[in-house]
Amino acid sequence: MPTLYLSAPGRAAAPDSTSPSVSAIHDSGIAPGYAFASTELPQIEVGMNVVVFSRDPEEQLEARLEAIRPNGETTGNRRQRYDLHLTDGRRVPYSNPPKVNHCGVGFADSAQSSVAVAKTTST
Repeated sequence: MPTLYLSAPGRAAAPDSTSPSVSAIHDSGIAPGYAFASTELPQIEVGMNVVVFSRDPEEQLEARLEAIRPNGETTGNRRQRYDLHLTDGRRVPYSNPPKVNHCGVGFADSAQSSVAVAKTTST
């Protein structure tokens, strides 16, 4: 089963950004507002490993997906946004996660190292 990688905003995000940091996601257990391509949704399974990270500052969280729920919001091109409910979250040392797509989403085999190229879908 692949690992789901989610990029959280770092220092470059606007100061009033509504997207939470890695710390806030760890504290709440919810990674809110992620959009997925129609080809990505079938890859997402409850129980899969999830890595939430920020490249600046270098922060990383590993957890397990407990639930994925539409949050009623959409992107500018009407793609549904989802809140991902995480369990067993723990802060871990930053490991330079693979690249993600423009929605901040990527997939990589669990057995691959952190330098593996993420399998992402551009839309």
